[in-house]
Amino acid sequence: LFFSFALLIRPSRLRSKGIQALAILALAVLFLWWLFAQDDYHGFISLTEEGVVLFAYALLATVLAEGRPMWVFTMLAVCMLCRYSGIGFIPAFLLYLILARRGKEAIWLAITGLVFFLVFLLIPFGWVTLEKLMHQPQNYIGFSALVWRDSPAVYTSGLGLARFFIPGHMEALHLLLVTLSFLIPIAFVIASYCFRRLIRYDLVPLAALKLSVVVFYNLVTVPYQYLFYTSVWVSLLMAIHMGEGRLGISRSWSWQKTR
Repeated sequence: LFFSFALLIRPSRLRSKGIQALAILALAVLFLWWLFAQDDYHGFISLTEEGVVLFAYALLATVLAEGRPMWVFTMLAVCMLCRYSGIGFIPAFLLYLILARRGKEAIWLAITGLVFFLVFLLIPFGWVTLEKLMHQPQNYIGFSALVWRDSPAVYTSGLGLARFFIPGHMEALHLLLVTLSFLIPIAFVIASYCFRRLIRYDLVPLAALKLSVVVFYNLVTVPYQYLFYTSVWVSLLMAIHMGEGRLGISRSWSWQKTR
């Protein structure tokens, strides 16, 4: 959590002026206080490993906003190893690179993913573990029934859309989760490309990441509250970059090549 917070208050960021930057930092401090002071309520720190997930996605959002290609590809792989909530962003980002005529970066993205897949998953654990991981999301449907029986407040008082599907339509929710997690980010990239002359097209990757995370967590079958904090932190990082006027801009490399 402190590493994630440090991404907002780096020395270069402290030199930026303006009420907007101070307001965002104040919100970040308030959010950090909430995570520690109300841990008995949400269990983010004491009961989960979400701090690692939050930092991974925060770092991904940072390097994506600053246009650091190799770091983006590496952090994408790391995020998938931590939690695959942003998995829908990968094909959308690949499509963005292709449409933006960034074939070299698209190839590097595929190579990086393949290397991480082989080195950190397939070679050390084999196909059996891979098959279990592929079927793991389906197990959450049965788990949701247990949560509904023992802790219905997770659905009645929590975030997300699962409250409208519990208890008898969780299969439909899971299908929506799998489908829309990929479909919506891809559709967003295609629509952005069609209107690229009217928008900041270099901001599309970061927006697609945020969109994919929002869709995933709002359709998750067991919507524990702590799951939504990663998306909040990504929003804060996007806002702080926008407040500095640096969003989507890199001195060494730019996402956009399309004319």
